[in-house]
Parts: sequence; structure tokens; C-alpha cells
Amino acid sequence: MRYNAMKLRSFQRIRRRACRRSRLGRIIRDIRRRVVGKAKLEAAFASPLSCASQIRSQHQRQRGCKLYSFHAPEVECIRA
Repeated sequence: MRYNAMKLRSFQRIRRRACRRSRLGRIIRDIRRRVVGKAKLEAAFASPLSCASQIRSQHQRQRGCKLYSFHAPEVECIRA
């Protein structure tokens, strides 16, 4: 019984992560669709949209540059 509960929790965690990625993708697409042709808005949203796209495209065990915090991009991973 305990094994099944642990397995269920891991599946729920995976589903939540997938849901977050799809929500972020929807938000990115919606903002891009709304700012097309408006130069001021395109300039204002250029940096946040690039950060959001990078967050959405990165993977857990990816090597190289990763973005760990949207509000503080200078944050880096501490490896022990």
C-alpha cells in the first residue's frame, strides 16, 4: 500500500510540472499575439519574453546556462 501511495505522488508531481510548462507556453503565446505591431509594447516585453522562453525550453539535467530565478537572473546553482 505504501509503495502505491508513493508512486501516485510522483505521478501527480509530474503532471503538475507539465501543467506549469503548458500554462507558461500559453502566457508567452498570448503576450506575443497581443504585442505584434506595437513597437513600444514589443520593446517593453522583449526581455521578459526571452527569459520566459528560456525557462520553458530548459530541461532538468541540461548542461550549460540555465535560468534559476525569473526575478533575479544572476542567481546560480551551488554545487556541493
